[in-house]
Amino acid sequence: MLDEFVEEGIVLSESQISKIYSPIGINIGAETSSEIALSIIAEIQAVSAGKLVYSLRDALHGIHAKTEIIGG
Repeated sequence: MLDEFVEEGIVLSESQISKIYSPIGINIGAETSSEIALSIIAEIQAVSAGKLVYSLRDALHGIHAKTEIIGG
């Protein structure tokens, strides 16, 4: 996403970049679109209320197991 800004000539300050939440959502094991929406709304509520939660933004690794593609 940040690369796309650069390609379009949009320069963001460190302060602006720090306000971007990506990926967004709380790690609740969401898989379906409804669950993903809930995880996003939950993070928005937590940030608005000044609460600390485990955000996907702070994850050290992906939320899904890596799979190996055979013959690809």
